[in-house]
Amino acid sequence: MNKLVEVRLHRAGIWEGREVTDQFDVAFTAVVVCDPTYPQCYLLRLSRLDEPLR
Repeated sequence: MNKLVEVRLHRAGIWEGREVTDQFDVAFTAVVVCDPTYPQCYLLRLSRLDEPLR
């Protein structure tokens, strides 16, 4: 079963003495296996941020 997860990266902090915030969409691929194959879930593969597997 495939599920889509939407992710938004939020950043906040001080830049050159000013408070700044930013947010943007990111993409990545996570391959996970769970029940009934395994008694608990395992992360098998995680791609780099903004480099999802094709």
